[in-house]
Amino acid sequence: MYFVETVLRDVAQEAGGSPFYIRNRIKDSLLQQVPIALASTEFGDQTIATQQIVLRPFAEDISRHKMGVYADLSLTFTLSDAVPGWYSSLVATAPARDGLPGYKNALHLRPNSSSSPASNQDEARQ
Repeated sequence: MYFVETVLRDVAQEAGGSPFYIRNRIKDSLLQQVPIALASTEFGDQTIATQQIVLRPFAEDISRHKMGVYADLSLTFTLSDAVPGWYSSLVATAPARDGLPGYKNALHLRPNSSSSPASNQDEARQ
């Protein structure tokens, strides 16, 4: 929830949109059927099986022309039973276009150096 709220505040501030409108588009995208892609990722010293879900909240939005680079915003959730709390990573991206810089915000779970995994938040913005 923290991650999604951070992304929607970033989008609202930078695109000049209403956070309520953006939140509702993200909620609507949660109700859409999207493909679940099978993948793998490194988690500590192991390669684990994951599933990826990609949401595109403004793909069919009638106001996407007002969103700038955020019209193509995607939220990628990578999940695995092998990760405590299931979420391996949460990544929001909007590619650069028309001379405008893109956007990226990422949160990754990494195991700590002991034998029990712990959450390390790795947030990056471009």
